Amino acid sequence: MTGGLRGRDAVRETLAGLLDPRRRYGATLTVVGPPGMGKSAVLRHAAETGEGHGYQVFRAAGYPDEHPFAGSGLHQILRQVRRRLGPLPASLAPSARALNLYGEDAAGLRSRLLDGATALLGEAARRGPVLAVVDDVHMFDPVSRHVVEALAEPLRRRPVVVLTSSRPDPAHTLPAAFRLPPLSERDAATLLAEQPQSPVGRGRLDLLRTARGNPGALVELARIMGGTGTNNIRRLPFTQALALRQRYAAVLDALPPDTARLVDYAGTQIGGETSAVLLAATGLPAERAEAALADAVRAGILYEDVDVGEVVFCDPLVKVAVFNHHSGADRTRIHRAFAALLPDGCLIQTVHRAATATGPDDVVADALARAAGEAQQTQPFLSTVAHEWSALLSTSVTDARARQIRAVRGAGRVGQTAWVAQLAAEARLAALGGPLGMAVDIEVALALARAGRQRQAMDRLLSGLRAAPEDMNDFQVAATAGVIATLSGLPEHRSEFATLSAAFPELVLPAHQADAAGDVAGAVEMRLSTLAEMRSAGTLATAPEMWMPLVAGLLDLGRWTEAAAILDEAEQACVRADHPLLEIELVALRAALAALHGDGATARRLADSVWAAVDLCENGRLLVMLCHAQGLAALAQDDFESAYRYFRRLFDAAGRPLFPDPTGRALLGLAISATRAGETVDAAKVLGTYGEPASDRAGTVVEHATALLVEDPLVEARLVRAAATSAPFDRAMARYHHGAWLRRRRRYLEARVLLRAAVETFESLGAAGFAIWARFELTAAGSGPAERRPNQRAYRGIAASLSPQQRQVAELAVEGLSNKEIAARLMLSHRTVGSHLRNVYLKLGVSSRTSLRDLLAA
Repeated sequence: MTGGLRGRDAVRETLAGLLDPRRRYGATLTVVGPPGMGKSAVLRHAAETGEGHGYQVFRAAGYPDEHPFAGSGLHQILRQVRRRLGPLPASLAPSARALNLYGEDAAGLRSRLLDGATALLGEAARRGPVLAVVDDVHMFDPVSRHVVEALAEPLRRRPVVVLTSSRPDPAHTLPAAFRLPPLSERDAATLLAEQPQSPVGRGRLDLLRTARGNPGALVELARIMGGTGTNNIRRLPFTQALALRQRYAAVLDALPPDTARLVDYAGTQIGGETSAVLLAATGLPAERAEAALADAVRAGILYEDVDVGEVVFCDPLVKVAVFNHHSGADRTRIHRAFAALLPDGCLIQTVHRAATATGPDDVVADALARAAGEAQQTQPFLSTVAHEWSALLSTSVTDARARQIRAVRGAGRVGQTAWVAQLAAEARLAALGGPLGMAVDIEVALALARAGRQRQAMDRLLSGLRAAPEDMNDFQVAATAGVIATLSGLPEHRSEFATLSAAFPELVLPAHQADAAGDVAGAVEMRLSTLAEMRSAGTLATAPEMWMPLVAGLLDLGRWTEAAAILDEAEQACVRADHPLLEIELVALRAALAALHGDGATARRLADSVWAAVDLCENGRLLVMLCHAQGLAALAQDDFESAYRYFRRLFDAAGRPLFPDPTGRALLGLAISATRAGETVDAAKVLGTYGEPASDRAGTVVEHATALLVEDPLVEARLVRAAATSAPFDRAMARYHHGAWLRRRRRYLEARVLLRAAVETFESLGAAGFAIWARFELTAAGSGPAERRPNQRAYRGIAASLSPQQRQVAELAVEGLSNKEIAARLMLSHRTVGSHLRNVYLKLGVSSRTSLRDLLAA
């Protein structure tokens, strides 16, 4: 499994407890799961962990070829133990005879092997804890399996851990079992994305549905489909289908006729057929069908999923192999059997009927299109496939065009940008024109925009518009142009949108109007209401542009915990959807949140990971968020010059904003970093050309920035007005700067009131780094002894952010060395040492060597 134990937190925790290096007693555990579920990966991880914890690790595996030879499986372990022990004491000499596998019946051999294994493993345990790892214990010969499972009792008082893996076996009860569940949708999608070759569009969704969270099947199908370029998992090239069938030929060919028939029918299920329908479709008498199912379950091929009432394959690869091995006649016969039993007109029934068509058939196509329309909300993937199929089966060019367009729109509704492009290419081949052609262009333009290709998106939209008739739906065109312009921020795109939307004032959504007016709270509530509606309708993938302003608004309002929860939900929405730009935007928002919490290193790592993922020159909204995140991260790390460079990038050479800044977020970051980086002159030039604030919120930010960058008699009044903002973080920052200004003028009592308020707000938000800034100023303003000790929540983890040289300087200062002595010891200038100490004081919220010594001692 790529990426180690992805999605296996529970088993990782179980292994951590099992492989405690201080273990004094024995333990056993069997990891149970169907083929491909990652059992071997779990055992490899356990062996590596055990070796790291000082365990003596002995490994074995079951092989079908050795199954007939009694004791051969256990012999793999005992040989390793014997070699590890070296010369045995006389008392253990009889135990060495346990290696002799001949000359006794099975019962006698079991007893002798159990005694010998107990003695040898017990002796090994005297020298250190032991881990015996047995993969595929179900393939061990019966004698060895019995002994392995019986070792728990005689070794219970020795530090011996026996860890095995096994496939599910209804006839065999395991003493201690951990059942590996399928991967979650998110983990499965992440694993698929990590594969060097994986399908996109429809093929990606089809693969995820078929693999059902089985990591082995997912990786193998990605290799097959990516390597052959196919996007239809039920139509693999002949060579791949044959190789897959041959892999399972020994098991499948050995099945009794009734069981083989049932497996063939199960392999042709589309999804949603109940167990009763499957058994009836086989045409077998009820008792024989039930017996065939029981036989298939015993053979480890099928199992009944009681949660959905369906019969499914233990190994999804077997299903693919079975279906692709069928002849066309066999498939037709099986599909007809299912269609005859399913409710007439339901989507699954019409798909089975369509699978029997040998050419264009308007009756089937009409039924398929009708069923797809009715199931659009409940079965979006299958309904989109059905629309595409109905277009292929239509004899009327007009019907084919309309149905292909519905397929394109369906792919857009399920958030599949690559699938939209695939279907649009097919639509082009069908020579679509007129309004239908423009509808395709709109969907393709949205798909391109959501993939971060804004210029191509606008070009596709405008080229389609030029070729469209006069009665084209201009509202849809203008709305699409608005999406592109919002994402790109390019002046030419904003100009095109203004032209196209002139006749449609309702295009500016209320949330966007609130944004423009600086009403962040109003915009957030509107978007939360829309999100609730999308949740109930199951359409979270339809508006990926909404997530970023919603999360950014929650951050502005100080609702950081809620913002993190919305980020989790957005990431989950991306699991099945194909929204590359949104995924990058979510990483940028994670980076900004980490920076606000004071974790600059994580914030920079996240932002760096996506900085080159798309062309930022045509994705202005993303550039703004990434620069904001990088600027905040640099502030958290006291890298003020870098912070200024990131915020300055959002303005042109003359100081004009490159992108709309209705809340003034970019200007505030610029001003804060400028005062620390010594760039107030350049920042003041930006302030001078900033223009009229777009909202009251931006107005308070302009007052704040002016107070920081321009020395005039109105500084205090400006800071008071800046603190009147409804944004908690901005308010705390204004009070912090006001308190620092008062402290420098020796107005300590007033300064302490404001700085305490700033500290409380920063700490309630979880803004650890900024809380330390405020505490440093509060200490300098003469706070009482109770306030001198930094709040634990505020500085927890900050000490770890000290650079190695800062830590060295701090440790030597605590030892009592002067700055000059430290400089001589570390071969630095005394000015550098002084600078390091100031930064250490600032990060840790102390103001003297005595405070530093007390803090480090604590």
